[in-house]
Amino acid sequence: TLTDITDGKAILLKHPHGDARDFDSVSYARVIAMSNESLLALLNECLSRCDEYRGIGLQSCLLRFASIVFNAKLTRAVDEANILPPSQNGFHPTYRTNNNIFILRTLIKQARAHGKTLYVAFVDISNAFASMNHASLWLKL
Repeated sequence: TLTDITDGKAILLKHPHGDARDFDSVSYARVIAMSNESLLALLNECLSRCDEYRGIGLQSCLLRFASIVFNAKLTRAVDEANILPPSQNGFHPTYRTNNNIFILRTLIKQARAHGKTLYVAFVDISNAFASMNHASLWLKL
């Protein structure tokens, strides 16, 4: 809807992103400058041909903008329907990292109080591709 497009532009303006221009050479400034009606028509056209595209992690500004609009709309729908349980705090925009620390400390205390073993795994994927040849990775993508 036009409201979704307006909300998406507001998110871009509030949280500026670096330009990720792709073969289309479209920048975020250009996306914001487009009329809401034109953007809506373009995104609807892309949605109508969804089976011809596949999402990838590296996106052009226009595709990233579409992702922002869809994520905002999905988040709003999930919030309004109240279908996301509080335990999924990583997906609640108002929750913070210290929520997870509190939950972990509580689980540890409960396990100790009941004489149970608690297994915890911390996975850091920030350097998952550090030793890989990045040129080869880009070629495969």
